[in-house]
Amino acid sequence: MRTFLVLSCVLVLACGSERAERERRDVPVFIISIDTLRADRLPAYGYDKGSTPAIDALRQDSILYRWAFSHCPQTLPSHASIFTGTLPPTHGVRDNVGYQLDAKIPTLATRLRQLGYATGAAVSTYVLRRATGIHEGFDFYDDRVRSSGARPTAAERDGEESRIVLTSWLETIAEPRVFGFLHLYEPHAPYEAPRQFRRVADEYDNEVSYADAVVGRFVSTLKERQLYDDALIIVLSDHGEGLGDHGEDEHGLFVYRESIQVPLLIKLPGNDRAGETVTPPVGLNQVFATVLNVVGAGDGKPDLLDREAAPRPVYSESYYPRLHFGWSELRSLVKGQRHFIDAPSRELYDYIRDPAELRNLAGAERRELHALTKTVRDIDAAFQPPSQLDLEDRRKLAALGYIGSAAGGAKNMADPKDKVQTVRDLRRAFLFYEAKRYRDAIPLAERVVFAEPEIVDGWALLGRSRSAAGQRGLALESYREGLRRFPESTDLALLAADEYANAGNWPQAEQHAALVLRQDPVLAHETLARFAARRGNDEVARRHAEEAVKLVPGRIPTLMLLADLARRANHPAEQLMWLDRAEQEVSVRAVPPVENLSFLRGQALLSLRRVAEAETAFRTEIRLFPNNMRAWSSLAVVVSAQGRRDEARSILNDAVRANDNDTMRALVREALEVTGDRNAPAP
Repeated sequence: MRTFLVLSCVLVLACGSERAERERRDVPVFIISIDTLRADRLPAYGYDKGSTPAIDALRQDSILYRWAFSHCPQTLPSHASIFTGTLPPTHGVRDNVGYQLDAKIPTLATRLRQLGYATGAAVSTYVLRRATGIHEGFDFYDDRVRSSGARPTAAERDGEESRIVLTSWLETIAEPRVFGFLHLYEPHAPYEAPRQFRRVADEYDNEVSYADAVVGRFVSTLKERQLYDDALIIVLSDHGEGLGDHGEDEHGLFVYRESIQVPLLIKLPGNDRAGETVTPPVGLNQVFATVLNVVGAGDGKPDLLDREAAPRPVYSESYYPRLHFGWSELRSLVKGQRHFIDAPSRELYDYIRDPAELRNLAGAERRELHALTKTVRDIDAAFQPPSQLDLEDRRKLAALGYIGSAAGGAKNMADPKDKVQTVRDLRRAFLFYEAKRYRDAIPLAERVVFAEPEIVDGWALLGRSRSAAGQRGLALESYREGLRRFPESTDLALLAADEYANAGNWPQAEQHAALVLRQDPVLAHETLARFAARRGNDEVARRHAEEAVKLVPGRIPTLMLLADLARRANHPAEQLMWLDRAEQEVSVRAVPPVENLSFLRGQALLSLRRVAEAETAFRTEIRLFPNNMRAWSSLAVVVSAQGRRDEARSILNDAVRANDNDTMRALVREALEVTGDRNAPAP
């Protein structure tokens, strides 16, 4: 009988263990990343000025990590650490620009998909586009961001749009094994919260409040779908924000506490350990092991939930100053109460007693300084430079604040803290340029190139600002001086080529475009094709465009250029062929929608008398780009031509509501005249 009871207990425990294992493997997993969110700007972390009711409510059900640190104050490297469980020197992504996550490195999404999880993500910035490799393992990965009319080079989207996208995907998933990743780009600069969230003078706090509202709506969806109680929900940020501390307005340059300390909340299934606070320092790379352990697929490595694990030093780095400005990189280590920063002039802080990190203890604690220096340099034993980045990609990333480009990498290894004013000037100049305040941008850009002539982007921005302000001759001087210093700069050569073309100096324009043939033959041929087309030499333009498409058959700008040349030759069937190829590339590569692509397809279809298909194309354009006013008017004309005049009038009214300006009204009047609907009141 005793043997029977023992065996029965063993069987019961085994069955219970198997059942628990099975239940753990069915845990829904959600990670919410709020980009650029400082921990000390949340009421959950003691801030008394903000308003974040959703995060406050989630905190009641969660474990809060008082001192959580990012491993890099940039979006792509930080998320690479979160998703791989490794540090930047291991996964190799050292900057937002010019790096790609190796597909051979297993990601959290890959591991969960192998366990039978449906994996989906919606991200809000071009920085996390799938071309970076950060999408590995996701069945569904929506990175569609579009430029706005106000900021044509911007590459981000409203977090609410991302929430809706991910929620829509969730509605297609019937089983509990689901991993959802929601990325919000608020409160990343520029701080532009919706009007109803502009409640206080601090614009950053307003953006935080808006992000909190999006989080609240997403959590409500999880509750409605009865996923919340059993779910593992992790709320974190990829890095912080300078907000003027140590002279840095935004992030990327420094690794002080304000830039790398982040909020971290973990809500366990069944709200286990709700309300608990963990005080030892932790790193975001530990999220990987934590998730796998909770779902029953861990390998026994210590995770964020292990109360017995000894605290581990947390490594962080920034190669931004080296790669973008030619200065020294920065590396840091948080160990116990000390935060060490490895810079040309090393720093050591007690970040708990001195969270502003104003009292450098390096001189007083030399033995500790020496030990931490050795540790941090052993971690970062090797560095690989970035690959060449497409010029268009670099300009989009610059619009998000990741500006600066140094020829040949580090030159003088200057300490970034001695150069912070140059970064502020460059970023302010770029913001002025984006806001079309060119004359305000010029003196700042001049100050940058005078102080740091080795920053290529300084010369480019100065020239572009001068050109936009009508100072064409001075713009050319900027480009020429920049090219004298950096003769292999693609950006400067093409900017100079455009400036010469606008002045009608075609020999110089073509000569400068040809300078790029060795470094970037595709861009060079595209530019030469545009120049030939402007001069009316379509045959030469076609030859250059065809050379470009041979080199990169799927490049969308080249395909659209060839389509335009076909339109100019009055060959609508050929025009449609090139546009269809471009549309196919957008679909296959899942790249963000391209403005005017559907509109131009509609025009080509109309020329071929395929009216119904043209209507569909115009509707697609206004759905994706409601600010495309010509698409609205063209749609109304096509609908009216099919005898649906009332519907056409309604479309024109919608057009004016979407674009309340004189240009739209003029297009409406023109559409009414074309359709012969002169009795209809103009909106």
